[in-house]
Amino acid sequence: MNKTERRFTKRIIISGAKVNYKLENGGKGSSRMENLTNNSVCIQLKHRVLSGQPIELNLIIPKKPVIPVKAKILWALPRGGYEEGSTIGIQFRPFGIEEKHNSLETQKQLEKIVAEYQ
Repeated sequence: MNKTERRFTKRIIISGAKVNYKLENGGKGSSRMENLTNNSVCIQLKHRVLSGQPIELNLIIPKKPVIPVKAKILWALPRGGYEEGSTIGIQFRPFGIEEKHNSLETQKQLEKIVAEYQ
């Protein structure tokens, strides 16, 4: 079986990094950050979610300012039974000056952190 790598940027793992999240339906919580790129993050949730669902994040990286990010759930893989939740891949919204976009400052913060941990 040929597994083609689809990732465009290297994923980094940051010890102690967490994510506070808020879903469109009002669900919210905190999770350990599995990995991070300039434009995505992978986390574990204690409940099931659907792909395409908007999500707001606060990325909490030790000794760094909190980074607020607007995003959407790109994929969700169930773990075990319903109560065991999902592993989810989250894609950040584009960066720019439009209201629905993440700020250019957020983009700079993410690029700096990813470069620092590579």
